[in-house]
Amino acid sequence: MTTDQIYAFRADIESFTERLNTFAHILSDSNLMVKDVPKNAEPITNRQYRLLLDLIKKRKMSKEEKERWLTEMETMSKFDASELISSFIMGTR
Repeated sequence: MTTDQIYAFRADIESFTERLNTFAHILSDSNLMVKDVPKNAEPITNRQYRLLLDLIKKRKMSKEEKERWLTEMETMSKFDASELISSFIMGTR
């Protein structure tokens, strides 16, 4: 393994560890309640949640805007999460 590969691997591990710690913190937060999602809507999936966390973290926006999106994610439906992911990827938000 080259030095560059080792540094890249280490960066990947650090990034993964940071995301894992963020996700663990969110799961331990008593404000995260799936029951707040409307009964007729499927709640956001873990995969969508992780992807949105990553997109929000990497996106250039104010701290307040990031906090707003993180708060909205707590009660987001699967459909709404899909729409938000698409808008972030397409650059319309």
